[in-house]
Parts: sequence; structure tokens; C-alpha cells
Amino acid sequence: MAASAITGGPAVPALRLSGLTFGVDGASILRDVDLDVRSGEFLGIIGPNGAGKTTLFNLISGLLEPTGGTMALAGTSLRGLTPARRARLGLGRTFQTSLLFGSLTCLENARIAAAAGSGGGPRWWRRPTSRDQASQRALRALGAVGLAGRADRPAGVLSHGDKRKLELAILIAGGAEILLLDEPMAGVN
Repeated sequence: MAASAITGGPAVPALRLSGLTFGVDGASILRDVDLDVRSGEFLGIIGPNGAGKTTLFNLISGLLEPTGGTMALAGTSLRGLTPARRARLGLGRTFQTSLLFGSLTCLENARIAAAAGSGGGPRWWRRPTSRDQASQRALRALGAVGLAGRADRPAGVLSHGDKRKLELAILIAGGAEILLLDEPMAGVN
């Protein structure tokens, strides 16, 4: 992992969950989850269907609000922050099914993320050129996941495994430093 803003030093984890709890109508979905993730660590959350893994990711990424506990990214509380704000802080997330712009090329998909990750700008939707910064960042991300040779291929025609790789490239191009991969191997042989 490259040097990043989410280093937090030895005392501050890149991601900290403390007493994280989520319930619906009196039913406890998650209760008192504690987790510290240090910069550079790779961790897996395992459990049977219905154990709350996706719910945990939804809480961390801001799609759901916890009913108790705290979450912090490099010491910054995530309480009340929108998913977009969490992404700008370096949190990236994939879902169980691929969410891509199928008619756009791999490069265009990654370039949109790269442009958004660097502050966007008024022309992020323009066709990529080989010289613009967002395209260069997108090409590096595609290369990092082994898709540089498919940069001009529409995302919709990729194999399922390559779509999962493109999702990673999008997170990397967008500047994500903490990656939450929900069922990253689902459907991949």
C-alpha cells in the first residue's frame, strides 16, 4: 500500500469501531462490535448468511446509521457523515453485485472516479485523453489490477471477474485508502 493520509501513526487505527450496534424494531442485528484496522492490514469478516457482514459494511460506509457505538476513520468520527463525505476521507466500498457504467469503457469508469477523487472539476464527463491527470491516474489503477489492456473495452462486456477487478481500479483511482469489499469473490470461479 502506498503512503497515504490514513496512516494515523501507531496509536491511531486507520479504522476503529467501538461498541458498534444496530437494531431494527427491537431486533438486534449487530451488537457491540469492536474492531481496529491498522494501515496496511488486510482483514476478512467471515460468517454465515445473515450474520450481519453487509450490515456492518453499510454502517461503516454510511448507508445505515448505528443505534449505538462509535466509528472513526484515522481518528475522525464518522457519526452523521454522508457516504460521499466518507469517500472523500478515503473510504471505498464495493457491493455484492457489480455497479458499473456498462456502456462506458473501463478507462471512462475509472476516470470518473479519478476526477471525483481529485475534486472533480467542471469537465469530468468529457471524453478522456491520454494526457489529462484523471486519465493517467485511471490508467495506473487499471494497470494495478491487470486491466490496462482492456482500458478501451466497455465495462458491460467484461467477464464477472474482470468487473470485480474494475471495481477495485475505480476505488484505487478515486483515492480510496480503506477498501470494504463485500463478497469480493462472489460469482468468480
